[in-house]
Amino acid sequence: MIGALIATLGAGAIGIGTTFAGEPQQERPKFLSELAGAIATKFNLKQNDVQAVIDQEFNAHRVEVQAMHEQKFDEMLAKAVTDGKLTQTQADAIKTKRNEIKAYAESLASESQEQREADMKIKIDALRDWAKTNNIPEQFIRFGPPMRRG
Repeated sequence: MIGALIATLGAGAIGIGTTFAGEPQQERPKFLSELAGAIATKFNLKQNDVQAVIDQEFNAHRVEVQAMHEQKFDEMLAKAVTDGKLTQTQADAIKTKRNEIKAYAESLASESQEQREADMKIKIDALRDWAKTNNIPEQFIRFGPPMRRG
């Protein structure tokens, strides 16, 4: 039964991880704690044990999804260079800028949602100006985490 439970949680984490892949690392979503409690109660298990399995699967999948997104982004840039839409110098600059934005977004993790959105808006406006200055089409700078809508 424990094996089936772990397999079920692993499958569920795939869908859950995709939903939250773009969000900064923070405390676990409330529904995962609620899920752990419900499973623990249903199967007469310790909630901490169930939560540990959920967290492990959720975090492992999050890493997988992030790696997949990184690979797809790199492939998109490589194709843009091959197709003559970007120079290799521009593609390299975009990768560097993407890493800067990602690090900046992660640095805001302790801020409120409203403050993160305000700070990121400023950063995104500066990113647009940078792209114009470097003759980079805006489609190649849409790499930030999606903004959650109320």
